[in-house]
Amino acid sequence: EIYMVQIKNLVIDGNNASLTYDGTRVHYAGISLQNAHDCTIENVEIKKILTGATIALWDTGCFNNVINKNHIHDCGSAITPCDGMYVQGDAVITNNIVEEARDVGILNFGQSVGSVISNNKVYKPLYYGIEVGSDGLNCIVSNNVIDGDGTVLVGINMQDYPGQHQNKVTITGNSIFNIQHQSIYIKYASDIVISNNLIDGNAITQTGIQIDQSVASYSNITISSNIIKRMTDRAIHIDYSRNIVISSNIVEQITGTDGITLAFSNSASITANSVTSIARYGIQLYACNYTTVSSNTSQYTGNSAYK
Repeated sequence: EIYMVQIKNLVIDGNNASLTYDGTRVHYAGISLQNAHDCTIENVEIKKILTGATIALWDTGCFNNVINKNHIHDCGSAITPCDGMYVQGDAVITNNIVEEARDVGILNFGQSVGSVISNNKVYKPLYYGIEVGSDGLNCIVSNNVIDGDGTVLVGINMQDYPGQHQNKVTITGNSIFNIQHQSIYIKYASDIVISNNLIDGNAITQTGIQIDQSVASYSNITISSNIIKRMTDRAIHIDYSRNIVISSNIVEQITGTDGITLAFSNSASITANSVTSIARYGIQLYACNYTTVSSNTSQYTGNSAYK
């Protein structure tokens, strides 16, 4: 157990030291704290850690930690992955800069109850900009800037497995650019609010916001007041959900298929969205029940408004 430790005002240079990576992030790190709680890591520069994670707070005893105003850069390689941060349990992760961490920029994993991930800048990690996984509850991801530089797979990733799920998560005020696949991707989640995000795919990104539940037992999804543009497939794509509100979003320049797609879902309201310059359908419904579509404005380069 490690508690009430403060690590501040340091420079850690790993000098790309060569180690045999055993697949465990936490064994190789610039800072590694096991079962840590009530600790602070602040104003630390960490660079050239070749494998593992630059900051690792790990094991089930981690909670109530603060990671603030750190600069992480140039870590990992194409064959030796390295997370910018690997943090288990609840934490406040704010005002950090993470550049070219060759795995996940910021990973908050393992029963993250009440975590706040805010005002961070993440540039060109290998897989995900920010990831929250494994039974997250009451988490807030807000006001972060993520630039994938055309190579990152997912901007904000919240993906669990059946039996585990995210609950009461808010994703708001983020700016996400140049992602390959999904700017925001969620799987197995209820009580989700995604609002006031700016998502610009720059004709690289496939989908702006995708919620893929696989089974229709997840509910209470709100997607509102986002600006989503220049996608190569869809702006918003939701499968297998209930009690959905999609409102007041601005969607434009979708060159692939649809502006908004809702499939295998029930009890939805799609209102007051502006959908322009769409290749196929502005709003597509497939196998949906008890759904209201109203007061949307649309302009198309392809086919009709609704299916």
